Amino acid sequence: MTRLNSLFADIVRALDNERRFTADAAHELRTPLAALKAQAQVALASVDAAQRQHALNQILVGCDRATHLVAQLLTLARLDAGTPQTMQDIALRAIAEEVLASSAGDAIERHCELMLHDGNARVRGDPLLVQALLRNLVDNALRHGGGTQIEVSITQRNGQAVLCVSDDGRGIAADERGRVLQRFYRSASADPGNTALHQAPGSGLGLSIVSRIVELHGGKLEISSPAAGNGVSVLVHLPLAAGAAG
Repeated sequence: MTRLNSLFADIVRALDNERRFTADAAHELRTPLAALKAQAQVALASVDAAQRQHALNQILVGCDRATHLVAQLLTLARLDAGTPQTMQDIALRAIAEEVLASSAGDAIERHCELMLHDGNARVRGDPLLVQALLRNLVDNALRHGGGTQIEVSITQRNGQAVLCVSDDGRGIAADERGRVLQRFYRSASADPGNTALHQAPGSGLGLSIVSRIVELHGGKLEISSPAAGNGVSVLVHLPLAAGAAG
């Protein structure tokens, strides 16, 4: 009877989470869609070529933001559905090289240097989810860090792999480091009034996706900033694959 009650409680929690997620997703999508409509109306009504071109450019920006938001929502929905399915021994360096290569174009556009330090570690995990984890960390630093350099390092410490992504940007205030992991939360230090393409507002889901992936892999997430204020480091601690310690 106890096990049956526990099962019912799990089902109720799952349904509540789904309702809350659907409501949040609908709310978040409403804003970019309204902005797209407004810019389309400006473009249609404008008789000035420069103003019309600006409105059309903003529509493209809005489409990029909405596409990014939908992709993040789908990722989060899949993560909420269960545990990783393709667990295998993976080398973190190979994943890091692939992610940084795919992010090079965005980094050049934002005048930001990407660096991968020497080091490697093998972990037991879902390669696609670990790749999504690192891609979100790098993308978050590019979109919101405001710095000129992003460094990725892979080390082994106390029987765990430590994947670290650091930037030299604005940093995250101490009282916000817990809240930035919440879904749809946007740091007050990010996107300080600039809504240009290269600093478009984010979805507020990147770090919550990272946190969920870390949780599914039995790891630990740590966020720190120097006392001086500039820069932030996100450290992901993951269990090493069997026989990989050394």
